[in-house]
Amino acid sequence: MNWAEVKRINSNLQVPLDTTLGQRADAAATTQGTGFSVIAYLKGILGAANIIGKASPTAADTTTVMNYIKTLENEILARPVSPVKNVQRGVYRSPNMGQATDATVSIVAVNMSKALLFYTGTNGAGAELTGSGVITVHISTGVSTIYWQVIEFN
Repeated sequence: MNWAEVKRINSNLQVPLDTTLGQRADAAATTQGTGFSVIAYLKGILGAANIIGKASPTAADTTTVMNYIKTLENEILARPVSPVKNVQRGVYRSPNMGQATDATVSIVAVNMSKALLFYTGTNGAGAELTGSGVITVHISTGVSTIYWQVIEFN
């Protein structure tokens, strides 16, 4: 805004705009004149329409800006931070080196529909998630170790 625009605005006000913007007078003053403040004037307009609302809205304050902000905040806080809920890792070493065997490994229970099992072994070794808290390990001849990881998602 240039100086000519400020002078034109000032000519239409009882108190010059640059002076008015600097005032922080009493909150009761809602009309132009002595004691007028832009802050009080805006509070008067917004308060009358109840647009802003209270900082801690109640159930009745459904159309206020503060209620909308609170609703957004609650929705954001309710969302999971990460898609991963839980990760479990381990190693199974066969006590019968070089012999084919099946064994179970106990883990913390997971939701089977939201969990994946990853494993590494050699010579046809395998593993499967056979229960919410159980991995069944399949050791073939020549393999003595399987590394496994269970990832559970939200």
